[in-house]
Amino acid sequence: MKLSSVIGCDEVGRGCLAGPVVAGAILWEPYPSFDGLNDSKKLTLKQREDFFQKFKDFGLIFATGSADINEIEERNILCATRLAMERAVFEVLERIRTKYLSFPNLDIVLIDGKAYPNGYLQNIPLDQKWIIKGDEKEPSIMAASVIAKVLRDRYIKSLVDQFPEYEKYGWRTNVGYGTKKHFKAIKKYGITPFHRKTFDPIKTWLKEGIIK
Repeated sequence: MKLSSVIGCDEVGRGCLAGPVVAGAILWEPYPSFDGLNDSKKLTLKQREDFFQKFKDFGLIFATGSADINEIEERNILCATRLAMERAVFEVLERIRTKYLSFPNLDIVLIDGKAYPNGYLQNIPLDQKWIIKGDEKEPSIMAASVIAKVLRDRYIKSLVDQFPEYEKYGWRTNVGYGTKKHFKAIKKYGITPFHRKTFDPIKTWLKEGIIK
């Protein structure tokens, strides 16, 4: 079977105050039903969920990779983001290999953003093309951003289901990003094990003893 020659990859959650950074990767095969696809940030919750379901219905091969809070704290957010992307792409390649036994027509990964100072994704057996604002230009990257956004948001909301006391941080709506409600709750209640202590203002507030 002839494969698409493109894997798209993008990340979500790099600027959050809490939770993992998650990358999506997808073997891109465009269909007319994907008209209206866009950067996940420009889609509504319902639109993202609808596109995600369409990707599943059409049998597209996709996966996510993540770097957890410990990896973010230990490695820094840039290294953790690259690690999440590597994991997502490796998982897609493994799923392609399992389904097709090989990937002779696959030759490039399109990645949103600018290549990191310490190099491209490591040990990826494909060419890499980093595209600034790729999530606004390349459908494969748009799709990857939708996958990452949908699954990361679901995960953050599941934390509130597991730990109802986290409701006060507003994670069901802000999914870990810095909002007025989130900042106010951090100041009042302190942080959880899922908050990023190396991110400001949390880092500064901890240093100054404003929060614990």
